[in-house]
Amino acid sequence: MRFSDVAIETRQRTIIVVRLIYRQPTMYPLSFSNCRTSTLLAMLLFATSCSSDSGTVVGAMSPNTNNLPSAIEQAVATQQQVPFSNTFDDARITEASGIQRSLLIDSIYYVHNDSDSDPLLYTSNAAGQILGSINIINATSTDWESLAGARHDGHNKLIIADIGNNARQRQDLKLWVIDEPALNELDLGFELELIADTIALNYSDGLSYDAEGLFIDADNDTLVVLTKDAQDSSTQSIWTGSLSRGLTDGSQSLVFNGLVNLPAAPFANAITGVDIHPNGRELAVLTYGPLPGVGNIHLWTPTDDEGLTDALLRPSDRMISVPLIGSNFQAEGISYSADGNTLLVGAEGLSRSALTVVAR
Repeated sequence: MRFSDVAIETRQRTIIVVRLIYRQPTMYPLSFSNCRTSTLLAMLLFATSCSSDSGTVVGAMSPNTNNLPSAIEQAVATQQQVPFSNTFDDARITEASGIQRSLLIDSIYYVHNDSDSDPLLYTSNAAGQILGSINIINATSTDWESLAGARHDGHNKLIIADIGNNARQRQDLKLWVIDEPALNELDLGFELELIADTIALNYSDGLSYDAEGLFIDADNDTLVVLTKDAQDSSTQSIWTGSLSRGLTDGSQSLVFNGLVNLPAAPFANAITGVDIHPNGRELAVLTYGPLPGVGNIHLWTPTDDEGLTDALLRPSDRMISVPLIGSNFQAEGISYSADGNTLLVGAEGLSRSALTVVAR
């Protein structure tokens, strides 16, 4: 018996390559116009759903045909007393500038590096153990700075923000958007290759800004970018657009929505990340701290008559200090845990990044 790859193309242009045990090691392209084909195809597509409209999936998937927890689900980190910090066990992660919790499996997170790296998303648990990787084969990693997740149009989306612009001269800002894969169907050490949808971004005033914060207000179909200014934190601004229109048109012109209300300070309050609480009613904005290696998390809880972006126009409700993160230079990425009780912070490392977990 030998392994063979079967490629299945749906009417939504999703290609799923599934590794099967078969006698002939050749590719058999199968095309079908709806989901009512054979029992075999239904079994193959059960975990990923034939209604997917995201890009291409290319890789070896290992279906979990029993009801036992998968290897990925069993790799959830052992509970530790917070705050705690662990170095990522993969030396390729040197600056974890984007972190996003899985929308499918609690205590699993996606992580990416900053600029000039391979276009990879790493899958990690809270202890920094890397479980597998996803290569976005049509993407470039010019300056990936943030990672967001949202439920959109019936799918769990991961949105990578290539919006870093230190020299403020870039004209090629982009969002790379994929459907979150079914991790519970994969083995430890998996390597997937995906093709992402692309949204080209620009600012409606025609200027260029450096930015490191992105979140999705799914209730309002709004993508929100927060700019960064390490010289004067009082000038950091809020820009919004439509995720749906961006995916449809392939581009979005962001509209100015005011300034983030943070105390004016050089370096200390520069925005490096943002995440939205799982309940959708709290924002955590990560900034540099007063000293290298530490960070601050500013929390806003909107009132009943405030939207998420409206809340950012006033002072935050409280602040959490992120402790010194080993031999790391600065706090770079942030994500809530699935239960919303802790916050995970990634950093730029001297050799490799650390992942620090603090209580909310």
